[in-house]
Amino acid sequence: MAYTIITEQQQKTGSGEQKAGAETETSSKIRGDYYITSYKGRILSALCQNDKLIQASFCAREQQSLATGTILIGKVLNKLENIQAVFVELAPGKRGFLPYDEITGNIPKQGEQILVQIIKDAVKTKDPVLSTDLSISGKYVVIHYKNRQFHISKKATPKQAKRLKEALQDAYRDYPYGIILRTNATLLHDIEPLLQELELLRQKLEHIIQYADSRTTYSVLYQPLNAYIEKLRDTYGLDYQRVVTDDPAIYQSLSDYLRVYAPEEVSKLLLFENKSMSLLNFYKLGEKIENALCKNVWLKCGGYLVIEPTESLTAIDVNTGKYTEKKDREQAVFNVNIEAAKEVARQLRLRNLSGMILVDFINMKDAEYNQALLDLLRDYVAFDPVQTNVIDMTPLGLVEITRKKINKTLREQYNETDTNE
Repeated sequence: MAYTIITEQQQKTGSGEQKAGAETETSSKIRGDYYITSYKGRILSALCQNDKLIQASFCAREQQSLATGTILIGKVLNKLENIQAVFVELAPGKRGFLPYDEITGNIPKQGEQILVQIIKDAVKTKDPVLSTDLSISGKYVVIHYKNRQFHISKKATPKQAKRLKEALQDAYRDYPYGIILRTNATLLHDIEPLLQELELLRQKLEHIIQYADSRTTYSVLYQPLNAYIEKLRDTYGLDYQRVVTDDPAIYQSLSDYLRVYAPEEVSKLLLFENKSMSLLNFYKLGEKIENALCKNVWLKCGGYLVIEPTESLTAIDVNTGKYTEKKDREQAVFNVNIEAAKEVARQLRLRNLSGMILVDFINMKDAEYNQALLDLLRDYVAFDPVQTNVIDMTPLGLVEITRKKINKTLREQYNETDTNE
């Protein structure tokens, strides 16, 4: 097994070193380091930029047998017309919920075998949700077996969307499946990696379909990637300059994946080897995670945020704290608010907060200041890979934000590590 090893000098420079001509801290995009390591029996994936934790997630070491994305042959147990759904047995004693609107073609009969994909995990007492429109995701594109439509990420600018449509016009004309271009595709200057991925995904999907008829009930035909690989795949490639792990098995898995699906990223993968200290401790990732779960978040200016998640929404309060500038009260408050806006955007992504978020910035009387604050906040959340919308400021001065739910919050994932120690 051949490893690329980080030298002690590289370890010392960490993620904050900037090359000549590279983007500075004031730039809209700063490339950091993406770390993957063990944490309390689970795998931690963490993205740091300028030594700040930007994104973090935990996953189990072993892939679940019926994880989201799994494609398998189930057996129809019964159908309930009153809720317009079919219950499908996925394995002995395990069933899934298949809504009629997720069925392409005729409604299957009781006892019939059916090829389905798990599209949503089981939640508490609810069964996992299924679909018959199979899909496979890559770094740049998602392909759909039956829904033959062409879509581009909502985060693409009109210019990016036009360029991609024109570039793929000929390739898509003869492509037999539906295509959704992911946000990573909009960052490509050369679409060759996208075309290569389209072909790889086509081959994989056709292999699944080809062998489905000869397989028995409960046969699993496709399992998604390990969660830590999916997390890296779905992170913007422009967000990091290195992918660092201290686990040889993880290194090998990532290397195998990148060589096939993202060869342009292979050179970023590095193995951390330091006999005196783990990667977790060397880069103080444990400390950064603990700080990411605190209720209060201090700002450089002396102000601070108070973050309060509830059942229905998340409330974020901005306070002046130790900020003492008194010469121009309105300008001083604006300074605190714009620093708070940048930190709010970071915390939403870091904590993976979703749904409705209400931010109570410090009141400003000047309408121009309020509009400038909203504009800056929209700029900051635009770099979040998860769809995030700044709605408006209410008459009471609360800023409304919505963020799409993707996976559990960081707090929920962290709490699960306690049960795995």
